[in-house]
Amino acid sequence: MSRPPLSTRASLRHSKRAFEPKSPVATFTAETRPSKKWVQYERFATWTAFPDHYRPSTNECKLAHDTLAALHGDRDPAAANAMNADGFDPPSTFSDPLDGLVYAVLCQATNERNAIRQVLGQIIKPLSTVARPNFGMCFPVKTEHDLYSLNHLGSLEDEEGMKVLLSYNGVGPKTASCVLAMTLQRQKFVVDTHIYRITGRLGWRPMQATAEEARAHLETRIPDEHKYALHLLFITHGRECPHCKAGKTKNDHCPFQKKMRDLRDQ
Repeated sequence: MSRPPLSTRASLRHSKRAFEPKSPVATFTAETRPSKKWVQYERFATWTAFPDHYRPSTNECKLAHDTLAALHGDRDPAAANAMNADGFDPPSTFSDPLDGLVYAVLCQATNERNAIRQVLGQIIKPLSTVARPNFGMCFPVKTEHDLYSLNHLGSLEDEEGMKVLLSYNGVGPKTASCVLAMTLQRQKFVVDTHIYRITGRLGWRPMQATAEEARAHLETRIPDEHKYALHLLFITHGRECPHCKAGKTKNDHCPFQKKMRDLRDQ
C-alpha cells in the first residue's frame, strides 16, 4: 500500500495536533519547577551577610521614619494613600495578589505614575483579565477552578510565598517582595535604586553590598513596624530632595541627612 503524499501527511499531523489536549496554562508551582532565583534568594532569606555591621540601629530607624514623615507625610498601610510615593494616588490595596503582581511588573517596564494609570484604567474589569494577553509569556497563573488568581498565597508563610512567586518567569526577589508587602501586608523591605543609594550614604549597609545583600541586611535590621513606611518614604525623599537625588553627594543641606548624622555622632 502506497503512502499518502507528503503534503497530505503534513496535513494529517497538523490535524492530529489540533485535537490533542493542550497542557494547562502555567499550572506549575515552585515544587514542580525549581527556581534558581529561589536558591539565590534563600542564601540571604533570613540573615545578613554582614553580621558585624550593626547599623541601622532601632533608634536610627525611628528617627529616619519620624524625620521623613515630617518632611513628606506619613505612610500608613491602612490609609487611602498607603502606596503614594510621588503625589499620585495608586490603589491602597489589591483584592487579589495577581493584581499586585501586574502592578509590580508594570512598574518594572515603565515609571510608577504610568503603571498606576494603567492599573486604575482597568478598574471596571479585573486586572487578571487584562493580564492574560499582556503577560502570558511572563507569568500566566491558573488555579484548579480555571481562574487566574494568586489568592492562595494568603495561606502561605512568607518564605513559601516567595518560593511560589520566584518560580514564575520574569519575577525576581524585588517584585516578589513587593507583591507580599503590597497585597498581603507582609513585613518585607524592598530595596530600589533610591533606597540603595540613600542607605549607602547613611552607612546603613556596607558600600560593597549588592542590592540583594542590602535587602537581606536591611530586612534583618529594620524593625517590622517601620519597614513599609520607610520603603515608601525613602523613595519619596530620593525623588524629591534636591540634595539626595542620583548624582548628588551627601551634605549638610539636606535636613534628613543632617539629623541622621547628628544622631550617629552623639
